[in-house]
Amino acid sequence: MRIGSNTVASAYPLSSRRDFTTMSRNDLREWMNGEIKRGAMTLDESTPFVAMTLYLPVGNTAEAQQAHAAAMDSEQVDFVDAARKGVYAANSRGDDSTARLLESALLIMRNYQQ
Repeated sequence: MRIGSNTVASAYPLSSRRDFTTMSRNDLREWMNGEIKRGAMTLDESTPFVAMTLYLPVGNTAEAQQAHAAAMDSEQVDFVDAARKGVYAANSRGDDSTARLLESALLIMRNYQQ
């Protein structure tokens, strides 16, 4: 079943349900890669998720690199809220393309939400 189709959350097995409100960037990346590998998500559909997994530390110091590693491994992020804020920001600057990508990500997350 394709993620991008208009399906309801109950169509997804409980084992595939996710809580995108408390997930690390690494968790999101692993979930996304798994969905791509099993053919449930296209590379185009993964675009907004790739952007959400990025963490850009300031500086190239050992402390910045440690902060980056910690953020990737354990920092819990509310990706639903981040995507909603991203849609708002994109709309406020007239960036329809980014708004559509993030709205698509919100729909996908809603379909998988626990």
